[in-house]
Amino acid sequence: IRTARLVWPSTGERGEVRLMDYSSDSKTRYRVAAFCPGRVVELPGDTPKVEPEADIWCVTLDDASAWFELYVDRERRDGWKLARTTT
Repeated sequence: IRTARLVWPSTGERGEVRLMDYSSDSKTRYRVAAFCPGRVVELPGDTPKVEPEADIWCVTLDDASAWFELYVDRERRDGWKLARTTT
C-alpha cells in the first residue's frame, strides 16, 4: 500500500520501508516491514530471499500507518535518507 524508498548516503545502498496488505482473509491483515538493508536468507535448494530486519503485523490500517511512520522515522534517525524519485 505504501513504500518509503531510502538510500544510504555514503554508499548509495538502497532500502525500503513497506506497508503491505495481505487481504481481508488474513486475521492480521497488514504487515509493516523495514528492509534497510534487510537480511539475505539462503535455504538449501531454494533461491535467496531478503527478510526484513524489523516487521510487525497489524489488524487495522490506522495501526499499520502509525507503525510505518515510526519505522521511517527510525531509519532516518539511523542515517538513511529518503531517495529522490522521478516521475
